[in-house]
Amino acid sequence: MARRSLLKPLASEWDWQMNAACRGMDSSIFFAVPGESRDAQRRREERARSICSRCKVQTHCAAFAVKAAECHGIWGGQSMSQPQPAARKARTGPDSDSNNLKFEGTN
Repeated sequence: MARRSLLKPLASEWDWQMNAACRGMDSSIFFAVPGESRDAQRRREERARSICSRCKVQTHCAAFAVKAAECHGIWGGQSMSQPQPAARKARTGPDSDSNNLKFEGTN
């Protein structure tokens, strides 16, 4: 069964990406490539996290990945393929959206 996206094709859902430090960069920095060794993965993820660490929309990016149930890549400096409790534990209320998500250790 195919995964169904909860994301809407609205500019308001995506406009934060205009200010992302990674805008225009090769996606292979943030996503694994076939046959990647553990050392290569570690180096790639360190580079991605370095880019994310200076990004104005880092928290929004991570919140977006959680909202989208993204399970691949580095988003907002966090690995989505290996859930990290401090990064993946979004504290939300019943009426919250991705703009209001808070992550432990970031806010």
